[in-house]
Amino acid sequence: MTSTTIDTAAKAVGWGSLGFGVLGAIAPGALRSAYGDKASSGPSLDYFSRTWGSRTAVLGALTLMASSDEERKRIATLAAAMNAVDSLTAFRERGLPSTTRNMAGLTSAAFSATAAYIAMNS
Repeated sequence: MTSTTIDTAAKAVGWGSLGFGVLGAIAPGALRSAYGDKASSGPSLDYFSRTWGSRTAVLGALTLMASSDEERKRIATLAAAMNAVDSLTAFRERGLPSTTRNMAGLTSAAFSATAAYIAMNS
């Protein structure tokens, strides 16, 4: 694997995480709507969307700020694990609309796979 490929993948994961996180934190209803969840609303759900958004944005920022291959590998390993859990959780949640469940599960799976690729090749 070339260093450029790994750098590009890390930047994509970092910026993607930052983007999803900021959207979840500042516009939780818009994020849920984009994922097909048109029925859910309320302060409790907004709170949990915002907390998910803030942790995802921080993870994206950490990914972008990694200053060594070792640090990037450590962050990518944790990101891969976190996103794998998120993906499994989404796919198992039968109370979500099917579009939301599938989009959330697939998005998290893609982030997990890319982060695992970065971790294994850093």
